[in-house]
Amino acid sequence: YHWTAENTGAGNTQKLYKITASDGSVVDGWPVSTAGALDSDLQDMSYDFVTNRLFAVGFNVTNSGKSMGVISTTDGSLTSSVDLGGLTNLTLVEHDGLGGLRALQDAAGTNLIAYDADLATPTWAAKDAGNTTHFSMTCDAGIASANEPGSAIALSVSNGTVKKFTTSGFVAPTGGGAGGALDSSSNQVFSVPFQGVAYYTDGLTYKKYTSVDDTVSTWTAATDGTLPQDADAGTRKATLIETWANRIILAGLADDRTNLFASRIGDAESWDETPATATAADPFSLANVTELGKSSDVINAVIPYNRDVLILGGDHSLRMISGNPLEGGRIDIITEITGVAYGRTWCYGPGGRVFFVGSRGGVYMLIPGAGAEPQSLTEDSIEEDVQTIEFNTSVIRLVWDDRQHGLYVFITPTDGTAGTHYFWDSRNKAWFRDVIPAAQQPYCVMVHDADDPDDRAVLIGGQAGYIRKVDYAADDDDGTAIDSYVFIPIWPVGNRNRGEMIQLTELKPIMGSNSDDVTATIHRGQTVYDALTAPAFITQTFSAGRNYNRRENCTAHAMWLKLANNTNDEGWQMENLCAIIQETSRARGRSYT
Repeated sequence: YHWTAENTGAGNTQKLYKITASDGSVVDGWPVSTAGALDSDLQDMSYDFVTNRLFAVGFNVTNSGKSMGVISTTDGSLTSSVDLGGLTNLTLVEHDGLGGLRALQDAAGTNLIAYDADLATPTWAAKDAGNTTHFSMTCDAGIASANEPGSAIALSVSNGTVKKFTTSGFVAPTGGGAGGALDSSSNQVFSVPFQGVAYYTDGLTYKKYTSVDDTVSTWTAATDGTLPQDADAGTRKATLIETWANRIILAGLADDRTNLFASRIGDAESWDETPATATAADPFSLANVTELGKSSDVINAVIPYNRDVLILGGDHSLRMISGNPLEGGRIDIITEITGVAYGRTWCYGPGGRVFFVGSRGGVYMLIPGAGAEPQSLTEDSIEEDVQTIEFNTSVIRLVWDDRQHGLYVFITPTDGTAGTHYFWDSRNKAWFRDVIPAAQQPYCVMVHDADDPDDRAVLIGGQAGYIRKVDYAADDDDGTAIDSYVFIPIWPVGNRNRGEMIQLTELKPIMGSNSDDVTATIHRGQTVYDALTAPAFITQTFSAGRNYNRRENCTAHAMWLKLANNTNDEGWQMENLCAIIQETSRARGRSYT
């Protein structure tokens, strides 16, 4: 929302407007008169997203000799008035992103002052060079913080303990409550940031981290209502959490898996679905929305696509909620062929794409819209591999890597063994397998956005409690050589008589100008799979740049060319490769065993 004020000229009264940011319309019930609350001395306003309140400052802004008023964003009423450290000529106020504020007055002497969220005593005061005047009558809601280094807080959970982390290490929240806050035996803990607070669920308890006082505490429905829990003494909580349309969304309740719950707009601690006065901002569950009702399929995943569209990934279906369910929203079926594997087994990609692991295996891409259907990315390549995923004993995470133009799919066994992971190169439409040591198996991943380009990377939380990042410039793995290889099929272009053999006569490789050497081997066999596992028939070395044409003579029903490098502190690139082959009869081909 935007808030702006108009001086009516009548009895020192301001008219306060609350305006919807998306379309510029004035919210129902607004503008409101501020008679007795804000007078014509109003100079500036600032919205504090952490505490959901509006700061207003002026010379005698509250008609009570106070220099600042705290305004309710619900009805525009004055909730409190504050005399900020004796400063009376306040002309500027700005929230600090942590629930507090910074204020400035048009006067000599002390004219800059800072307050924490409690607004009790100043945290510091300073003197500017002289009088400073600034006038602003419009403010916005939802600005998280200034774009400056260090303004974001990175949080992790290991063995139920919440900690902040930087490149220097882990730090426990100074306000306490971090140790044992969450269930240490849970393989999956999900969280979301919402208005400066991080909210957590592990299926057994709800917790929150508040940046204002650096504290981990129990998350409750402090405003009204009750957070979702099962009917059996409330021992089980929701297991899925996301944010959508300025609400907290919860799902995955053990005894109510087809239901979805939403908080009040802008309030993560308001869950009363039947308030005395109903509005479109109220909390809701699908069960209590007559026009929608519960999903006919269990909800395995919740995917917020945009402010108007929420995707429900079921056990065998995909559904799409469009619009606010309390204002005539609807549910449409996207497909009933495949669902989504349980958990946060999805991620966003460029161009409005959503990637997910299907409930029957396979990796899919979806661009929601009229008639949109999920597109399989694996059916012609690694389908057999991903069809055999044991969902009950695996943690699955996806993340898009902008630098590499591709998709990571991490499939981690929960028994402590090493799994097989995959990377999809969108430019070449090719899949690559990644093998990671057992102690480093990914349990959580995220894209870390930072001002320093060296800090903008994919972060991976491993099984042993370490957080690692994808290093795009590394030629080894902390001193260990990376066994990098690729198999390229040698196959005629166009239709082929499968009874005929093929004969390779020449290779024309062009490697990258900065490439290290690679070992090139040719493998042959009577079938594609025989050739893939056969020992090398021919071995060559390709070096940087344009190589001499390699005259070869190899005949078989199937052939592969393998390029590999397993040398420490080396990397390689290939620019182009041309193979001269021809079909030939078995009578002309050289026999082999």
